[in-house]
Amino acid sequence: MKRFITTILVVALTAVAAIAQTAPATATDVKLFGFEAGVSVGFNLNGNTTAGGTCFGLNLVVADNVTVGFQTSTIGAGFNTLKLSYFLNQSLGFSTNLGVSAGSPAAGLGVFFNLGKSTSANGLASSYKVKLDYLFQTANLATGVLAVTAAMNLGL
Repeated sequence: MKRFITTILVVALTAVAAIAQTAPATATDVKLFGFEAGVSVGFNLNGNTTAGGTCFGLNLVVADNVTVGFQTSTIGAGFNTLKLSYFLNQSLGFSTNLGVSAGSPAAGLGVFFNLGKSTSANGLASSYKVKLDYLFQTANLATGVLAVTAAMNLGL
């Protein structure tokens, strides 16, 4: 329980630090919200095996460089998390996840790089990114999944 509370505090402090930073306007992929879908491959440290899966998410923009959303990933034991993403600039950022995996508390850390971003005249935006995430159950930090994901984001 102490680890779970510590994890919540770390995520909360990361959010405060991220919001306190400044970045160029519209550093996020989209201006209001976006849907994300991707394919993941990685290494499961629990069984020393390779793993594959998909990820889907809904992200809401809360600041010029911060999004909050829900993400589900089928890699490893499967993860359903609340995700906080902070964009350092229009290409690079990091994320923190907090949620559940197989009924146990779970968390994750990641970095992402936008390969391309476009916005149409009617406001529809899309981007393509590569993500590196470490997702784990909080009971044992050393037995998580290290995943590389190719994802697409589409939104307004």
